[in-house]
Formats: sequence, C-alpha cells, structure tokens
Amino acid sequence: MTRASSRGLRRRNSRLQIQAVGAILTAVLLSGCTRLSGGRDAEADGIPSRPISKVMEVAESQPKWEPRAKLGNHSPYEVFGKTYHVLSTADGYDETGIASWYGTKFHGRKTSSGEIYDVYQLSAAHRSLPLPTWVKVTNLENKRTLVVRVNDRGPFKEGRIIDLSYAAAVRLGVFPAGTAKVRVEAIPLEKPSRFSRSTTAQQTRYFVQAGAFRERSNAAQLEARIKAKDIGRISTERSLAGNLFRVLVGPFATRSEAESAKRKLRSRLGIRALIID
Repeated sequence: MTRASSRGLRRRNSRLQIQAVGAILTAVLLSGCTRLSGGRDAEADGIPSRPISKVMEVAESQPKWEPRAKLGNHSPYEVFGKTYHVLSTADGYDETGIASWYGTKFHGRKTSSGEIYDVYQLSAAHRSLPLPTWVKVTNLENKRTLVVRVNDRGPFKEGRIIDLSYAAAVRLGVFPAGTAKVRVEAIPLEKPSRFSRSTTAQQTRYFVQAGAFRERSNAAQLEARIKAKDIGRISTERSLAGNLFRVLVGPFATRSEAESAKRKLRSRLGIRALIID
C-alpha cells in the first residue's frame, strides 16, 4: 500500500469515527428531549411484583379533613409550557373524563405534595384539585367505585383528568386496559371546630382494619379466623363508597391498645392491618 493510499484510509476511518460519535450524541440528545417534553406519559412505566389478589386487599382509608399541604398548591404553575391553576376549594367538584395510572417508575419518589408515592396505596394525581383532596372515582365502564386521596399533580397528557396509583387502577378495573372513562367527585369534609376538637378528644375510638373485600363471604371467612385467635371484638361494615366489606377489630379506647391488636394480627395470622381513628 502506498503512503498516499494509507493516508487516505486513515482520513476515511477518522471521518467514520466522527460520524459515529455524532450519531451517538444525537441519539442521547433526542432521548433527553423525549423525557423532557413528554414527562410521565412518555416514559416506560411498570407494574409491581405483588400479585393482583393482594392488591385487591389493600385497605381503603376513611376520608378526613386535612389542611392544605405546604407543597404542591402554588397557583398558577407551569408544566411543559402550559399554565395550570389550583382550585381555591374542592367543594362541588364533579368531572367526567379519562383516567390513567402510574406505577413502579415513580414508586418511592416524592409526589408534588412532598409525600412518597407508593404504588400499593389508594392515591391519585390531579392537575387542579387542592392537595390533599379525597375523591370518589367511578369507573363508568364497569360501575366500580373507589375513594382515593389526591396528593400529586398530573396527568399532563391532553384528554386525561386523573392519574391513579397502580393499586387504585387495579381496584377500579382501569388496569390492565390503561385508561377508562370515569367520574371524579370531591368528597365534602368539614374542618373540625375548636369546640369539637376539645370535646371529642376524650371520645376518640380506634379500630384496626384487618382486611377489605368485595365479597361478603370473604369478609366472613376472615372474621372467623380472627375470632379463633380471640384478638378482640370484630365487626364488618361497608366502605364509604359502598363497594367493599371492611373487617374491623375494636373499638379500642387508646392507640396503644389498637397497636397491640395490630401486632397480634401480624404475629398470629400474618395480617398487615391498618389503624383507623
């Protein structure tokens, strides 16, 4: 090979290397732009490993009045060049639209309110409702209803009104389809007055929720298991939304008594229970 041809080969290889590096940089920049422009909806999400049957037993919390979160309620705010406004109150909010869900990609991350997102909790994200707000969500395609707590902002994809946690999406039947037409209604909650707080302090009662089921027969089976262990008085009631039977142990006069019953449920029956006041 002559010197001239050797120099030509080196120049050609150098050009190919530069082109390859340029292609890589372009791909990186484009992928970054995709994440920035699409947000949550543009990124790959996933589902947790816990069986769906276990997710269906996640306890449904009782709505209660809460002060506005220190984070996540600034108004107006801007996302991807679009401006949004937070409602001054959730009272009377009633909207129909498309629901979506988000999963393991955001598990363990902070929500807009500063709380940690948990795919196994019954929560949701909304663009304009104050944080937190309790809402009743009805899947208009299968008539299932569920009470969830809004503690995050989103979804920011056009045409969607609420982003459900994975657990909430499973319970409502939005998963695995991905989206569903729903009705979202804010649950009215009154702020306790100073008088009511001072007089009810001595009357607080605690319950331990051992499980929540769609079928009354499943709730009855759990009642029988708990009775056999003599852990405490048992009752079953319908949830606020009316679509679950909640198995409760109690009431207990103090939280320490409720904690003791909770530990017994875990050690004797392997149940991860929830204390409700």
